[in-house]
Amino acid sequence: MSLDKKILKALRIAGGAFTVQDIDKAIQADEMQLWQNERAVVVTELRTLPQYNIINIVLAAGDLDAVMAFQPAIEDFGRANGASRMVMMGREGWSAVLPKYGWKRDPRVMYEKEL
Repeated sequence: MSLDKKILKALRIAGGAFTVQDIDKAIQADEMQLWQNERAVVVTELRTLPQYNIINIVLAAGDLDAVMAFQPAIEDFGRANGASRMVMMGREGWSAVLPKYGWKRDPRVMYEKEL
C-alpha cells in the first residue's frame, strides 16, 4: 500500500476529523508540524491546556519502524516548545506497540456520539 493510501486510511480510522486539505492548510499556517520521509509520515500539533502543554500526534502512517524513528525528534521539538506530555489517540492495535517506546496507556476511554 502506498504512503498516500496509508495516510487516507489513517484519516478514515480517525473518524474523518481532518481531510488531507485540512492538514495541509494547518501545516502551511504553522498550526501543525509535518515529519516525513519516504516510508512514513507523522503530523503533530502543539496544544496549550490550562495546567500543561502537550504535543499531540494527529496522524501517523507508514512503516512502523519509520514512524517510531521520528519519536526522539518530536519529543525534543515538544520540549523546546513548552510541552511536558506527548499524547495520541489511535486504534487498539497501538497498545501492543507503544509500550516498547516508553508510552503508557491512559486510563481514560474515549466515547463518541454523533449529534
